[in-house]
This record gives sequence, structure tokens and C-alpha cells, in this order.
Amino acid sequence: MNNIEEILIGNTLEDAIQLASSNGFSLRIVWQDGNIMYGTCDVDERRIDVYVQNNIIINPETII
Repeated sequence: MNNIEEILIGNTLEDAIQLASSNGFSLRIVWQDGNIMYGTCDVDERRIDVYVQNNIIINPETII
């Protein structure tokens, strides 16, 4: 997990999008409220995969 990813944790999705964008990144939701969101397999080093629970960015290690 890099620094920007750590900064996003705990923010609402909307705030995280703004934070990421202002730092030159985009977000992709890969897990939301217990549902896996399937995406493409392309690599974009400026895109951050996020996990969202109740509209808050969470650390994926906390998923039970």
C-alpha cells in the first residue's frame, strides 16, 4: 500500500475521488459492501483500486 492509498482510507468515496484526482490518480472500486466489482485486467499505474463499505474507503485487510 502506498502513501496515497493510506491517505484515502477513512474518507468518503466522494472525498477520496477528489483527493486522488488532485494528486493525479483515478480510483476503481473493486469491492463494495460485500460485492466484488469485476474490472479489466489492464495496468494503469495512476489508478488506485479501492474497497468501499458504507460509502467509506476501507483497508482491504479489515474485510472479514
